[in-house]
Amino acid sequence: MAPETGLDQGRLSFLMRPEQPMQFIAVRDIGRIAATVFGAPGRYAGRTLEIAGDALTGEALAEHLTRAAGRPIDYRRLPVTPRAGGEVLDRLMALVDDGRLAGNVDLDALRAEFPFLLGFDRWLAGPGAGLLDEVLRAPQEGDASR
Repeated sequence: MAPETGLDQGRLSFLMRPEQPMQFIAVRDIGRIAATVFGAPGRYAGRTLEIAGDALTGEALAEHLTRAAGRPIDYRRLPVTPRAGGEVLDRLMALVDDGRLAGNVDLDALRAEFPFLLGFDRWLAGPGAGLLDEVLRAPQEGDASR
């Protein structure tokens, strides 16, 4: 990880542009959807489901994290300068930019079918609260004072 990055340093870096929405889903919700599908094979046989629980821009992610953390967290897209593993990351970023990895789920329809889906705020207040706290307290490399 680059210096001065990470939630404990007040910065979130990811693939999408700051103003670009991307869809996300809680791991818990993936399991719950799978259990629902396996529990009703007649209803879901032959269907392909794209799944997501929320759609947020990088800026919105930072706003939600700032509120949950009680301290400022900003969002910056991963640098577009040459980097280790750059070709793969460049391809991933291009797929996000053209929308193929950003998600295209009809969230209203999916929530009607699976009402338990967590939005990011609910995830941060529930299953993600302890994870966020742990990340915010993570010691930095070479920092023996923590």
